[in-house]
Amino acid sequence: MDLARLLVREIHSIWDAEDLSVTLARLGTIPLRMRFLGEELKRLRNERFLSQRDLAQKAGVSPTTIMHLETGESTDPRLSTVRKVAEALGIDPNSLVDRG
Repeated sequence: MDLARLLVREIHSIWDAEDLSVTLARLGTIPLRMRFLGEELKRLRNERFLSQRDLAQKAGVSPTTIMHLETGESTDPRLSTVRKVAEALGIDPNSLVDRG
């Protein structure tokens, strides 16, 4: 059996063994069928009277990251970033993700 077929068989066995969302979670990004809710982030930030810079500082990320999350420019944020932002806002990270 050639190497390419062996690799394809191995990849399929891994995907069959675990859910694709688990595989993607291990890679550290939000699965494609989920969508980060930038509008919700902006609403929550404004509700707490925080600027993008203030939230970024509390979360330990850059203000540009917050801007990209809110505007949708960041379509597949790292889960660690979502967690940091959620913790800074005092909310559950799941409230920032649409699992639709």
